[in-house]
Amino acid sequence: MFLRRAPRDHVTVGPTHDDRLADALRVRGICRLNVIDQLRVATEALNEGDPEPFVALMAENSEWRGVSHGHLWWKQRPACQGPDQALEVMKHQISKRGENRLQVRPEFKQVAEDKIIGSSEWMGTDGRRQVRYQVLTIREGKIADMQGCGSRREAERFARRR
Repeated sequence: MFLRRAPRDHVTVGPTHDDRLADALRVRGICRLNVIDQLRVATEALNEGDPEPFVALMAENSEWRGVSHGHLWWKQRPACQGPDQALEVMKHQISKRGENRLQVRPEFKQVAEDKIIGSSEWMGTDGRRQVRYQVLTIREGKIADMQGCGSRREAERFARRR
């Protein structure tokens, strides 16, 4: 456990995000890998029910948005802000599925210096193949922004826009 100084000179006790990052990456042995290799290893851990390594790759002020849909599809509001909210969501999704975990087969492609498009494929509970795409914006080696997209074309357009 570490002491860290919070805003307004309040002292809180507990591991910081960077401490969790170092521990999660050290356990998986991915400290020296490039970002795409780190994402692959972290996704393998996610398939095993461990969201910590993936969340550890997220920047402290990161935003995560799902696929836009519905009558307000154009709004780009974050579904999760920061790694702590992302961890809660991932843990909830993992516990909700129980033994019937998703087995995601990810692919990652760097499309710009700071942009990576990730695609995930899995079998849905109805037996049909599901595919989603995410545009990841990388800053200082961490995921600063993650936007879900319904198609590769939509992901490529989003990556070029931002």
